[in-house]
Amino acid sequence: MNTTSGVFGALCGALAVLWLVAPGAVCASESTVYVFRSVEDPDVAPDFSVCAAASFTPNAVLVASLYATQTRSADGKVVNSSTKRIGSGTACALITSLAVGARAPLIGEFQIGKKRVIGEGECVLASNNVPTPGLVLAGCTLALGPTPGVRGGVATSNTVFNPLGVPGFDTGSMWTVRLFGD
Repeated sequence: MNTTSGVFGALCGALAVLWLVAPGAVCASESTVYVFRSVEDPDVAPDFSVCAAASFTPNAVLVASLYATQTRSADGKVVNSSTKRIGSGTACALITSLAVGARAPLIGEFQIGKKRVIGEGECVLASNNVPTPGLVLAGCTLALGPTPGVRGGVATSNTVFNPLGVPGFDTGSMWTVRLFGD
């Protein structure tokens, strides 16, 4: 047995013992998941306090409306990406490159109904020419901080940036937000 499999085996054994001794402890915190679409919206006022809270100096501010989506139960395909407006958001980024693989620090705030969450992380640029040159595809991950009733969580996105204003494409994301309660 090599060292990696020995460590993996020990970890699995420890987790199994923990589950047997205290099965509720593994999942002691309830989680809530939100899935929504964000679309850049000039009618949303930016919350510049979000940018001021960043651990970096942002050079781009994005504001968006948030929309509930509807998926097909057979396969999860989105059939309606804007069923109802559920909130708004502000994101502040430090964009220094649009090259594939570039990383951009990001801080974002979501106002989902009456719940406000904020987190910081980064986006990684995956493409700058699909489906057309100038359109940037990225994935973003934000560690969400505590808020009243929420211990923390994570937000991830599938994002389209349209910095050149390519006709027919919006800047926006499909977000998954998982929050863990107290």
